[in-house]
Amino acid sequence: MTGPTPLPVFITQRLVSAGPDAAGHDGLDRRWHDGAQRWGIRLVPLPNDPDAAELALRHGTSSAGIVLSGGGDLSGTPGGQAPDPVREQVERIGLDWARSLGRAVLGVCRGAQLLWRDAGGSLASVTGHTSGTHELVPTADGITAGICPGVVNSFHAYRCTGEPEGLVTLACAGDGTVEAFSSRAAREVGVLWHPERPGNTVSLDLLLVRLFARNS
Repeated sequence: MTGPTPLPVFITQRLVSAGPDAAGHDGLDRRWHDGAQRWGIRLVPLPNDPDAAELALRHGTSSAGIVLSGGGDLSGTPGGQAPDPVREQVERIGLDWARSLGRAVLGVCRGAQLLWRDAGGSLASVTGHTSGTHELVPTADGITAGICPGVVNSFHAYRCTGEPEGLVTLACAGDGTVEAFSSRAAREVGVLWHPERPGNTVSLDLLLVRLFARNS
């Protein structure tokens, strides 16, 4: 007996330079697909080409949402490394698509920073978060959403500052910096760690199953 058909979910990709001529390639960690199986979704990578991405989204009306993946820094961040304006254009198209149809959005690391800044928040440099792991302390809202205390990996050089209207903090690091948040309507979730990479004792399975099933 076969199980239910996984819901398709779009995911953005980072720019990777490879080969003798350092050509640009769209890149996605294959471990994302392992996590997607647990969340009952099937990931569909979006190309970093605005016209091609818009075409894919236009025909993706059955998709449960979009993941804004990590890797690299956003344009305009002080000392940011390798910002990719084409990728940011694709992500803006994808975010507008999700909001227009009421689809779910998951922002991971850089993707979470994009959601935070889009809501009116700011980003500032942070130390002690660029490698390794740290404690995760969920708020009452985070526990309700399905986040438990534990340890998460950390690969980001910027922290979320300010109090954007419409966002609810779900978890903080031991130093008090925001590590997870959601929109009040719970259609958008941002996490500063990488659920696809090792080093986490915190599972997002329950939160993400709820997030994407909401739109099925």
